[in-house]
Amino acid sequence: MKFESDLTAEEIRFMILNYYIRHRLTQRALVDLLKMINLMVGSKILPECFEAFKAYFPEPYEISRIYYCTECQCRMGKSTPVKGAVCSIPECSGNKFDFFITIPVAQQLRETMIKYRKQIADYEDLVRSEGISDINKGAIVQELSTKIDGKTITLSVNTDGAAAYRWSINKPCYPIFVVVNNLPPRIRFDKKNLLMAAIWLNKGEPNIPLFFQEFCEEMMRLSKDFIIQSDVYNVVVVQNCLDSVARPKLQNSTQFNGRFGCSVCNHEGKVVNGNQIRYPFKTTDNRDHSETRQLMIEAHNTGTSIKGIKGLSVFLSIPHFDIVRGFPPDYMHSVLLGVVKQLWELFTASSNHTKPYYIGTQMSEVETRMLNIRTPSLFSRYPGKIEDMKKNKASDWENMLFHYFYPIVIGILPKTYLDNFMLLSTCIFQLLDTNLTEKTIDMVDIQLKNFVRKFQKLYGEENMYFNVHVLTHLPSSAKNFGALWNSSLYPYENGNGMILGFRNGNNHPVVQIAHKFMLNRICHNDAYLNNSSIITWHSNLWSSKPVQRITFDRELIFELSETLQIDETITEREFSHHNKFTYDGVQYCTRESCKELGYDDSFIKIGSHFYHIEHVLVDRNDRAHIIGRKLNTTQIFNNMFSYKNSSEYHLKQITHNVRPCVSISIQKEKNTVHYISACKPNTQIN
Repeated sequence: MKFESDLTAEEIRFMILNYYIRHRLTQRALVDLLKMINLMVGSKILPECFEAFKAYFPEPYEISRIYYCTECQCRMGKSTPVKGAVCSIPECSGNKFDFFITIPVAQQLRETMIKYRKQIADYEDLVRSEGISDINKGAIVQELSTKIDGKTITLSVNTDGAAAYRWSINKPCYPIFVVVNNLPPRIRFDKKNLLMAAIWLNKGEPNIPLFFQEFCEEMMRLSKDFIIQSDVYNVVVVQNCLDSVARPKLQNSTQFNGRFGCSVCNHEGKVVNGNQIRYPFKTTDNRDHSETRQLMIEAHNTGTSIKGIKGLSVFLSIPHFDIVRGFPPDYMHSVLLGVVKQLWELFTASSNHTKPYYIGTQMSEVETRMLNIRTPSLFSRYPGKIEDMKKNKASDWENMLFHYFYPIVIGILPKTYLDNFMLLSTCIFQLLDTNLTEKTIDMVDIQLKNFVRKFQKLYGEENMYFNVHVLTHLPSSAKNFGALWNSSLYPYENGNGMILGFRNGNNHPVVQIAHKFMLNRICHNDAYLNNSSIITWHSNLWSSKPVQRITFDRELIFELSETLQIDETITEREFSHHNKFTYDGVQYCTRESCKELGYDDSFIKIGSHFYHIEHVLVDRNDRAHIIGRKLNTTQIFNNMFSYKNSSEYHLKQITHNVRPCVSISIQKEKNTVHYISACKPNTQIN
């Protein structure tokens, strides 16, 4: 066996680095791999120790260790405390110290803006012609354009203070992630493009002012005259995307289970059952930046909480940041893991067996319908047994909200409760639309208030939890930041999963994570991607699943039927036949090829019509088409339809307006009834 390659030594090392990071190898595994390759080629072309290999990839950023007293969490500085040192705070005098790590954002930001400069320019042109769906068309960014001269880079920030990962060392991990809003959404939310400003890994929660101090100081420096090549930018943080547990910690305000626990409005809450806070429906004035800033100063000076404000927020120091609107409600936790999960528990909990909405006695029928659902392959998990729903993640509850709920409870849950649930489904689906307009937001605002008002009537004041109240603030958040996916925590959860894989032991895991984060950035540096073979290999290595690419094949020529309805825009008449294809990261299959699979990728929506894919075709220019059986649909709710098969078959070219769909069939009064719903816009990479 003889090995021949035109790859350079630098390219080989780059490939090995990618393999090391992508497959989460230990240092020992990497060294064994290096030795194996040397043995295979018959000479020592690669270093055989980890440090020597790593030396070929100098760290691109100068990280800092910020030492602090573990007793009182006061800052000790960037230098390692000398032996025998004690805390400088007289009331403390602790002698144990630890550190967290900060990483400068400036160089990460500069690299990202240069790498994607063409995509950024193209997307800016697209945003100008669109509605309010993108964050760059929302009120916050639009207001900035009237206050700031010159070019602006806007950022979103997150730290996960609720679902911190825990390992055998039993220490929570808190990263500060930064998203560059100038990027197109699919690039913006890709975890490899997340910037990281700091990482904390220690027992207990971080001291928020201490943890964010370096980041806030850097944002002050970057707020004007930030130079990228020949361009000068203003860098502005416009939102801090947090769940309801972390949000009050950064705002320095009362949590949702206390009086005045809403950071958006002045709803004081109501005490029920002796000591529990609920939020009955009522119209309340919203907070604003100016008044809240004054309350923070007053609370700080007096040491007394005022309308839920306990003191100064560290984010007051960031230029142009709105201390109220800059903390938008979190759709993932408040709606999916909050209200949707709460409603399911109300319907199924045995403690509600006397309630008119209780469906626990018919759960076997509900489960039968659930188990018969075949979802598209893009869903991370398929519906299973009812008992497994306690393990549901946010994406599972989202699928329940948009696709499963209506078909599995129709005829079981009384219509009043079903209609109320589907009103929520309709509103949230519209607030996620990539073509969201201000007119739609105003309409949804009315509908969500109706939902909350009816929710209180149906389920009682005792069930008016904070998450139900938050629904009334989602439309204003959409006006400020665009569709709800702009403020979603999904991308940051993906980032948490990424850094979880960067740890391979208990020896300073926070350092391991920081170093591997930087190596991961190097793995996606275009400077190394000059060889076409490596570009293809690199793309396949980092793909979450194999991409099915199809090209025209003369040996698979397909003859078009004379009765086929062909769009006027399609001029090609010569096609080859295939079973499946991938478009924009989503797989689509023919009806026949999906028959024996656990998933079903054969239902689609193109424009305003639904189709069942009978054939996948490719023209001589390698453009994908489908022959689909048109479905005759009856709209039940905004995104829920019943349908029957028609006798019409249409030839359609696949373009950006195609959507995968979920088709669910149930037995109802000895008849089979079919339901179909379109999937939400694919704005984020899972």
